[in-house]
Amino acid sequence: MAAATAQCLNHSLPTGCTGLAAAAGALSFDGNPHAVTVNRHDLSVIRVYDPRERTLPPVGLVHVKDAETGQSAWVNTSSRKVRQAYSAWADRVERNARSLFGRYKVDSVDISTTDDYVKGLMGFFRNR
Repeated sequence: MAAATAQCLNHSLPTGCTGLAAAAGALSFDGNPHAVTVNRHDLSVIRVYDPRERTLPPVGLVHVKDAETGQSAWVNTSSRKVRQAYSAWADRVERNARSLFGRYKVDSVDISTTDDYVKGLMGFFRNR
C-alpha cells in the first residue's frame, strides 16, 4: 500500500471504517502512515496471485524489465541456481507479507487466479 493511499484513508475516513485493499505483488506497511491506518481502521487485504509467478520455468534466456526503475536485464532461466534463487525470493516475499499482517493485525485472504474467487472471499468473510 502506498504511503499516499494510507494518508488519504487517515484524513478522509472516520475512525473505525472498514477497508479492503486488493493487492497483486509484494506489499509493505512500513512507515508511520500505515501504522496509523491499521490502528484507526479495520483494514483487510485481498491478495490476488498467479501461482505461475512463484516459480520460473526453464525456458532459456528471458529479457526482463523492472516496471518501476526501467532497468532491464537478461535472465538465464535454464540455470537451476537462478530458478532456486527466484523461488527463495518469492518465499521471502510471502513470509514478509504474513509477518507484516501479523504485526499490524491485518486480516488477509490469498486468492489464486486459478481458483474460484467467490469461494475464497465467502470463506474469508464467514471467518471474520
